[in-house]
Amino acid sequence: MTDYGGLNAKIGALSGRLLGPGDYESLIGLRTVPEVVLRLVGFEGYSDLLGGIGQDGIHRGQIEGRLTSLAFRDFNGILTYITDPSLRECVSAFLLRHKVGILKYLIGSVVNGHKVTGGLAEIRAILGKDSVGDLPGLIDSADLAEFRGRLRGTRFASAMAAGAGLPTSDIQTAEAGLDVWHSMTLWKSVGKAPKESRDALAPVVGAEIDMQNIIWLYRLKASFPSAPKGYYSSLVPLGRRLRSGALVAMAETRTLRELREAVAESPYGGLLTDFDRLDRCLLTAMGGIYRDASVGHRGSAAPTVRYLFRRGLEIRNVTSIIECVRYGLGREEMLAHLIC
Repeated sequence: MTDYGGLNAKIGALSGRLLGPGDYESLIGLRTVPEVVLRLVGFEGYSDLLGGIGQDGIHRGQIEGRLTSLAFRDFNGILTYITDPSLRECVSAFLLRHKVGILKYLIGSVVNGHKVTGGLAEIRAILGKDSVGDLPGLIDSADLAEFRGRLRGTRFASAMAAGAGLPTSDIQTAEAGLDVWHSMTLWKSVGKAPKESRDALAPVVGAEIDMQNIIWLYRLKASFPSAPKGYYSSLVPLGRRLRSGALVAMAETRTLRELREAVAESPYGGLLTDFDRLDRCLLTAMGGIYRDASVGHRGSAAPTVRYLFRRGLEIRNVTSIIECVRYGLGREEMLAHLIC
C-alpha cells in the first residue's frame, strides 16, 4: 500500500519550487537569452541548467533537453516514494510524453536536415531504459527509414508504424503513431493501477484522449478534406465522454464549419473553442482537469501526476520565453505564448 501522505508531502515541496506569474514576469522583462538563462539558474531547481553549455550558443533543442533532464531528476526521486509496482508503472507512463517529445524533436531534425549537436547526455537521461545503444547513429540517420531501423528492438519501433494509412507526410505519420501508442500505453497503465488511483486518473486520461482525437480530426480534415477513411489510423479507440459514433460523425462532416459545429455540441465544446490554437486549448483544459482530480482525490496518485503536468508546462513556458527573447518579441506577444 502506497503511503500517499509521504508522497503528497514530497509533491508539495516540489510544487513550491514551480515558477509563478511573478517569476515569468521577471524573465519576460529580460532582453537577451544569456540574461534569461542566468536568471533561471538563480531559481531553485535550475542551478545546474547551464552545465557545460555556453550561454551564447544555447539553442531551443539544447535548452529544452537540459530543462527536461533536470525535471527527470526530480521525477526519478518521486518514484522512490512509490513501492507498489502497478502504481510505479502508472506514474512512469505519464512521463512518456517527454520521451515522445524527444523522439519527435529528433525525427524533425532528421527529416529537415538539421543536425543535432550536443545534448546526448540529456537525451539519454530522458529516454532512460528506452534509449538506443547507438544514440549518435540514430541522431545522424540519413532519413526517416534509417531512423526507424535504428529504433528496432525498442518499443518505439512499432509505435511509429501505428499511423500507417494516414494521408499525411512521413513525419506526420510517424508522430501520429507515437501519439496513438503513448495514449494507449497510458490508458492501459492507469487501468492496472490501484483502485483509488485508477478511479481518479481514468477520467483525466479519457478526457485528454477525447480532445486529442478531436484535434487530430480537425487538422486532418483541414489538410485532407476528401480522405475521411484515412483519418481513423490517427484516432485512439478509447475515451471518456466521446463515443466512437460521435467521432465517426465528426470525421464524416463535409466541411470544417460542420466539424466545428459538431465539436461545439460535444461535451468538449466549451473547452476547444479557438480552432487556430487547439493545442493551447487542450493544455489549458487539462490544467483544470488535473487540478480538479488532485483536489478531489488526495489519497491517490492524482496530486503526483498533476505536478508532472505542471512541470511539463513550466518547461514549455521557459522554452517559449527563451525563443521569444531570441527573436525580439514584445511583452504582450510573449504572454500570449504562456500557459499558467
